[in-house]
Amino acid sequence: MDLSTNAQETSEDLDGSAFIDILVEQIIADMPKDDEHTSLKDDFISHLDELIDPSIIYDGSYRRLDNLCDDVPADVGVCSDVVIRAFHKVDMCLAEHVRALRVTQGLPIDRHIDHRRVRNIGALFTAEGWSVKYKGKLTPIYKGDIIWFKMPGNLDHIAIAMEDGVQYTHPPKVLHNIGYGQVVDKQPWAYEVYEIYRIPTIE
Repeated sequence: MDLSTNAQETSEDLDGSAFIDILVEQIIADMPKDDEHTSLKDDFISHLDELIDPSIIYDGSYRRLDNLCDDVPADVGVCSDVVIRAFHKVDMCLAEHVRALRVTQGLPIDRHIDHRRVRNIGALFTAEGWSVKYKGKLTPIYKGDIIWFKMPGNLDHIAIAMEDGVQYTHPPKVLHNIGYGQVVDKQPWAYEVYEIYRIPTIE
C-alpha cells in the first residue's frame, strides 16, 4: 500500500488520530473492487441481503435434522445459521464439509449439530486455507469476509461483512444474529476479533 503524497508530507503536522484517519481512508481506497471477486464470492455476496430478517427468533436448541443438509426451521436460528444459510444460497452444504473434516480428523460426529458450532465452522475454513492474518484494528475487512468474534465468557459469535471497511474508524456493517433476528449492524465490533475468513480470489 502506498500512502498518498499529501499524507506523507503532512503526517508531521497532524496529531496521531488525524494521521490514522488518513491512513484508514487510504486503506479503504486501496481495497480491490467487486470485479476482482471470484464467481463463488460474487454469488455469495449477491444473496446476503436475502437473509436479512429481524423476525427470526434466536433459538439454539438442539434440533434433529432429517437430512444432513437440512436447515433448522426458517423462523429460528443462531449466529452460525446465518453463515450456513449464506452458503446454502450458493448451493454449498457446510454440514457435509464439516462432517468430512471431522471424519478425517478422527473426531466424534453429530450430524445434527456439528456444523452449527462456530468453532467447527472456523476449523473448516482454516483447513480450507481461508484464514486471514489479523494485524489489529487497521486490518482491511472486505465485503463477504466472515468474522469470528469472542464475547465475554469466551462465547463465540460469527458474522458476515456487508461492506468494505477498517475496524479502527470505519468498521463495516455485518450480517449476524445475536438475539434480535438476522440483522445488519456494527454491534459485534464491540467484541474481540478472533479470526477472519475470506473466500479466496483467483490471481
